Amino acid sequence: MKYGTMYSRGRITIPAEIRKRFGITPGMRVAFFDEGDKIRVVPIDKNYFRRFAGILETDGKALRSLIQERKRDREREERKLKRFTGKP
Repeated sequence: MKYGTMYSRGRITIPAEIRKRFGITPGMRVAFFDEGDKIRVVPIDKNYFRRFAGILETDGKALRSLIQERKRDREREERKLKRFTGKP
């Protein structure tokens, strides 16, 4: 078992062996999960979000829906801008 230390302002030291094993580098963000009687700390790297890919099994429908929604938002904002500026 490895131990860290809680310092002022909530700072925690993660033991070097653990940092090396999980590739935790200065400035890297970590997620804290409250699991009742314990806390789980998970490094957030570029692979963190990839692990969730496909978890909802939407066959890409969610992404297509999001892209369409963003397109509608962009078009609405462009119409507002044209009305505001008077430009075609």
